[in-house]
Parts: sequence; C-alpha cells; structure tokens
Amino acid sequence: MTDDGLVGQPRYRARSEVLRRWWCGLWREVVLSWRFNVVDLSAAVVPGGLFAVAAWRSLHLPASDLAWVLGRSLVYFWLFLSVHTLSNQLVGVEEDRANKPYRPLPRGLVTVRGTTHRLVVVVVLFLLAGQIWGVLPWTVLWVVLVGVRTYENLMRWWFVKNPAIVAGAFALLGAAWKLAGPLTPAAWYWVVAGTAYWLIGFVEDLRDVPGDTTVGRRTLPVVLGAPVVRGAVGVALVLVPCATLWALEPNITAPVLIWLSVLALGCVLVTARLWVLRSPRQDALTYQLYCCVWCWLLCGPAFSV
Repeated sequence: MTDDGLVGQPRYRARSEVLRRWWCGLWREVVLSWRFNVVDLSAAVVPGGLFAVAAWRSLHLPASDLAWVLGRSLVYFWLFLSVHTLSNQLVGVEEDRANKPYRPLPRGLVTVRGTTHRLVVVVVLFLLAGQIWGVLPWTVLWVVLVGVRTYENLMRWWFVKNPAIVAGAFALLGAAWKLAGPLTPAAWYWVVAGTAYWLIGFVEDLRDVPGDTTVGRRTLPVVLGAPVVRGAVGVALVLVPCATLWALEPNITAPVLIWLSVLALGCVLVTARLWVLRSPRQDALTYQLYCCVWCWLLCGPAFSV
C-alpha cells in the first residue's frame, strides 16, 4: 500500500464518522417528531391533505399537479401540527406525567430546553413555508392561535377554548385550499362549511369531564352538564347532512348523493354513540369518529365538481 493510501484512510474514516453522526442525528429528529405528532395526525395532516386534494379535483387542475399538491400539504401540515404539539406538550409536562406518560417529555426522550429550541426552529420553518407557498396570512393566524392556547388560564374557559378551535379549523382549511389553487367563491363555501362543523366540537370535552372537573376547567360539559351537551350535539350532527343537502340541492348528482349518504351515516353513528356509549374510553373513540366524519365532509368538493 502506498503512503498516499495510508494518509487518506484517516480522512476517509473521519468523513464517514461525520456522515454517520449527521444521519443518526437526523433520524433521531424524525423519530422525535413522529412521537410528538403521531396521536394528532387525524386532526391536521390527514384533513389538511384531504382538503387540498379535494380542492385540486374541484379546480380541475392537471394530473401532474397532484404530486406537488400532496407534497406541499404533507410538509406544511406536518409543520402546522408540530407548532401545536411542541408548544402544547411544553406547557403540559406535569399533567402528561400522570395522564400521558408515553409522550417524549415525560419519557425523558428530550429535555424541556431541547423541545423549546425545536419549537423555535419549527415556527421559523413554518413561517418560511407559508411565505414561499403563498399562505402566510393563514400561517400567522395559526401561530397566534397556538400562542393564545398556551395560556392555561384562558383555555380553561369554554368560551375561549372552543372559538379558538373553530378559528384553528378556519386557518387549516384556508391554507389547504390555497396550497392547491385560488380561493374561489365555491372554495369559501367549503371552507366555511368545514369550519362550522367545529361549532359543535364539544365532543372533544366529553372524554375529559372527570379530569376537567378536578383541575377546575370550565368546559361546556362541565358548565351545562354532559347530558345536555350530548343531546344538543347529537341533534346538531343529524342536521349537518340535511343542511349540506339543502346547500347543494341545485347540483345533486349520483356521486354527491353517495357522498351525502356516507356523511349522514357517519353523523347518525356519532350521535348514537354520544347518546348510548358514555364512558370516557368510549367518548374518546367517539371523538375519533367525529374527526373521521369531518375528514369525509372535507372530501365534498371532489364529489361536487
């Protein structure tokens, strides 16, 4: 072996070690991000992506644009969700130690300081993505809402918490459509319809009534009583497909009728579960189903073209 070869080996090993450490660090960040976000994917990444694809279909965009719309949606809504989960879990560390010990902070997979640094980076990347992809107003709205939601004294009141959720849905849907194309008059109808669905989002609070009562949170089920909220939300859910049918009546086609039938079935199923299955565990499953019905509602533009 030549002297040049002997000299080059340490350099090659040093470069390999740097690359290995860089790759391990990157993979660790990917795994951590997944652990922070995995439970809430159905609340942001899935509906955002579905609505963007529905917008692409509604706007009759070229098939070649679909991959671009999906790619942008995945990146944008992963950052969208990360802003929420990182900030939310930072302010709820002690509560998570008792109720959600599987999360990264209670498990000791990351420190509070490290999570704070990651939050700063994610917010910067999120704002940059919003600027580059033309959805900055929606991005700023979400960052402001997340900031408000970190104040526990405010969020313990239903008249602050639930309007914040509705505004968050508005930010998500507006950005999702704009990632695909322009916000047309038809787009605004679907954005408003998808946002209005969360006016009855008190389903989320039913599963947490015992804990909310203990810590003094004044959610609507705590204030009015769970039976009243179950009854009101159930009736409102049954009216959702009826209102949608009325709004779309001039353009009812076979695909729209199929979509509406599934939507009605989902709303009736959620209502039945609300009225019959009342344990915290069943309420948690009912809330997941409620989110699934919302996702199906957001597919509406793809059927009504």
